[in-house]
Amino acid sequence: MKLLDFLRKLIKDDGFEFLDANNKSYIIGKPKKEKPIKLKILDKSLHWKLLINPDLYFGEGYMNGSIVIENGSLTEFLDIALKNVGRDPTNGITNILARFRRVYRYITNFNLIGKSKENVAHHYDISEKFYDLFLDEKRQYSCAYFKK
Repeated sequence: MKLLDFLRKLIKDDGFEFLDANNKSYIIGKPKKEKPIKLKILDKSLHWKLLINPDLYFGEGYMNGSIVIENGSLTEFLDIALKNVGRDPTNGITNILARFRRVYRYITNFNLIGKSKENVAHHYDISEKFYDLFLDEKRQYSCAYFKK
């Protein structure tokens, strides 16, 4: 399985137990704990999705319950992952995707004068009714400080 090969190349410091969607167990790296963190994948599609875009699919899988962490917490697992990966792209595919995201963000966020005026108007040209909710008739604003 490509995901297993990928994880074994990636994780060198510390480690965890990996249980794939076929219920096969593997030791990744060299776990320091006697009872290591167990990462369980419950959805077979995550075997390839995690290779393509781990930044997206790990979080989604964890939130929807198709990735389960046992014998530890998410924070402990992420500590192991970040010790080994850092913030760099984890493979060629994620590197290419990151480049496309940067180019897309640059193109879509390009802020010419006309677009800049639209952005300012969108954020600051607000109805008087909105300000009526919290300002007095002279449009004065003050804040209160409480001891407790």
